[in-house]
Amino acid sequence: MKIISLLAGLALSVTVAADEVCPPIHDAAARTVTYGTTGATTLKEAVNALGPDGGVVLIPQGVYTCDAFYGVSLSNTQKITLRGVLAPDGTRPKFTCLKGDPPARVPTFVAFGWPVLAKGVASAPSPQRLMIENLEIEGYASHVKTFNVASLTIRNSKLHHATTNGIATPDLYENQTADFRFCGNEFHHSGQGNTMHNVYIHRNKTGPGSTRAWFYNNWCHDSKGSHCYKSTTNENYVVGNRFDSNTDGTATYTGTELLDIMACSTSVVANNVFNSIPNNRDMIYFTNRRDALGCDRPDFGSAQFSDSAFWTAVAAAGLDNTGANPASISNPHLFHHFVSGNTFNNLSGKPVAAIGNYGTVPSRALYPFSACSMAPAETIPPQWVERSRVWVANNTFKGMISPRYREAIPNFCNNPVPGAATPGPIIEVRSAPTLPRWFRTQ
Repeated sequence: MKIISLLAGLALSVTVAADEVCPPIHDAAARTVTYGTTGATTLKEAVNALGPDGGVVLIPQGVYTCDAFYGVSLSNTQKITLRGVLAPDGTRPKFTCLKGDPPARVPTFVAFGWPVLAKGVASAPSPQRLMIENLEIEGYASHVKTFNVASLTIRNSKLHHATTNGIATPDLYENQTADFRFCGNEFHHSGQGNTMHNVYIHRNKTGPGSTRAWFYNNWCHDSKGSHCYKSTTNENYVVGNRFDSNTDGTATYTGTELLDIMACSTSVVANNVFNSIPNNRDMIYFTNRRDALGCDRPDFGSAQFSDSAFWTAVAAAGLDNTGANPASISNPHLFHHFVSGNTFNNLSGKPVAAIGNYGTVPSRALYPFSACSMAPAETIPPQWVERSRVWVANNTFKGMISPRYREAIPNFCNNPVPGAATPGPIIEVRSAPTLPRWFRTQ
């Protein structure tokens, strides 16, 4: 871990309202259907009644059992809002579907988007957009599963007790661009083990497409032995949230990582509160993408990855992390993460790390929590270098935080690789009186 001290500089600080982060996708003139009325007695009927261009489904106050909507089709171009009507006390309409409720197989509440195609199959990007607001969704297999969509927005909703991923977005088309936006929600008691989580957002593994995720002012807690919020999107903005590994005292619903972001992406993680109990490993975990052997930008084994000229260009663009204006900051080949203004609370007597950067080392686990399988040395160009950088500033640490930062590939993967002598670095920025312009907080 390096420390760089900076003198003066103007802070890049922008206050963003929730409506700017998670804006409505329909205006007041949008076609609107009220759920439960004639011709709209189910979610499927209500969405179909909107027509091919979509619109708003208004959900009146009430508790609805095991209704669900499946809208996965290449012919679908709809833009759909499912909007609950709040009671005067703020109570949301509720959809619930638990084991023992009919039907025998618990469905996903909403599945939406164009289906996933085989890798390399060309398709026009999906224009579909989905918004859910003011709803409580309890149980179900998943709350929301989107495939190829242009956007998913969830705001002011409570989603809990899914038996698999609460929110799930599988890998997207190679040319799909998508935005995922979450504002003012509560996500809890979903997921399962190391592969299913409260919220699990994906991106395109290859191709020109790109995904972005905003996670603002949410409360995420009590995932089922899994991660609270996991994102592999290309850009991540995690601001003003609360994360708890456990609040109800049950071992079954104790999370491991609170925040899991891919090291080969970019991110801003600012002004959050992380509350950990012993089952936690790192509270924030910047991980290598093991199913892509470290990183998919460029893809391991691709012509670009194997070209020594690419890695020479990476180094030539600047790798130094020191000084008032580090050369690495302006290197377009690197992946920068800015972590500031957060509070890390260890609520137990067991030491836990606050931040881990496992980098982009070409490796993968053979199966979850297994020993690590390193890519054969002859497949890695000798010019290979670590490209992830985690910049930290003005965070608060309470309780037994040890080590504060973990700069390493996973402990079970210690085989040497070119460029890995100094693994994914974490650089602490100390500034007076303000952060430098290049340090992002929004």
